[in-house]
Amino acid sequence: MRPMTRRAETFLSVRFKPAGLLLLIGLLSNFPDAAFAQAGFTLLGRAYEASSDLGVQNGIATLEGYGSTLTNTEGRFRFRNVAPGEYTLRVEAFGYAPVSLSLAVEADAAVDVPLAPAPVPLDPIVVEAGTLDYQGRVRDPARDFYLVDAQVIARGRDPLWTDTQGRFDLKDVPEGVPLNLTIRAFGYLPIDTTFVPDDETRYDFELRRDAFSEAMIEMQLRRIDEQGRGRLTVGRGVMDRQRIVRYAGSATVSSMLEFEYPERTLERIVCTFIDDRPVDGGFGALAPEMARVILEHLLPEEIERLEMLQFDSAAGRPLMLQIYTRSFIMAMATQNVSLRTPAITPFGRCI
Repeated sequence: MRPMTRRAETFLSVRFKPAGLLLLIGLLSNFPDAAFAQAGFTLLGRAYEASSDLGVQNGIATLEGYGSTLTNTEGRFRFRNVAPGEYTLRVEAFGYAPVSLSLAVEADAAVDVPLAPAPVPLDPIVVEAGTLDYQGRVRDPARDFYLVDAQVIARGRDPLWTDTQGRFDLKDVPEGVPLNLTIRAFGYLPIDTTFVPDDETRYDFELRRDAFSEAMIEMQLRRIDEQGRGRLTVGRGVMDRQRIVRYAGSATVSSMLEFEYPERTLERIVCTFIDDRPVDGGFGALAPEMARVILEHLLPEEIERLEMLQFDSAAGRPLMLQIYTRSFIMAMATQNVSLRTPAITPFGRCI
């Protein structure tokens, strides 16, 4: 064996001095663990679109037991200090089918993860157009009252008729969609209008009187006058349309008669005809009560003419109340309706 040199003797003597040993341990403790033994391995990966080889950005790569990380603009991701063992790697991205891989990590490794495009499942969205219930009224602005039985036609719907207050209702009208309405009433010019209704506004539709229709009405009233020759009217026995509509909106026909005629005159009424038909015939003792109920529900707006007719008979001088509605006058003008001649028997019975 070669004799130890002075230099070696000096090194060994320094190495094993207690103070030097502590210094050496301190120096070595400042070095990273990797300088002595690697604590784990690095797993690199790349997620890409299988059909184009383009990297998939913002995908989520999850390594079992090590958490998750996002892929970068090139689809790459990395896990550090992975201990040796079996793992499951899962990669998922919006618009792609998720992929799960089983890996055996025994050294630093790299893995490619191809992703196949997949449709994104979305809950079906049902879009329903809002609807509203729309109310309107039809009126005569010249005479300032609402029209009964005006016809209202909305495109695609069955016709409606206004009620006793001139109102009509349209149910389930599409919200925000233009609505076309045609409104007609006998004796008035029709209107055709389009607008977008809303549930906070009620519309009043104003109809103007039609001179041609009024001429037709006058012709039919002359027919009625000719038919009634030989019968006597009592006092102000004939009420025309102009006089009748003064009670529109504030009275029924029953209350209108009470304003227009003295009680002793009304007590002499033995029968009531509406449009050439007796409304109290066939009811026997109930006839006066039936007539009263009908007149309490009939409105002046519906009437074109009213007559209080007097007859000479064995029963005295009985009266007949004769009422003609506007709808009947319209039928006379358009359908050539024939008029019957009402009469009172000697015993005060209407026929």
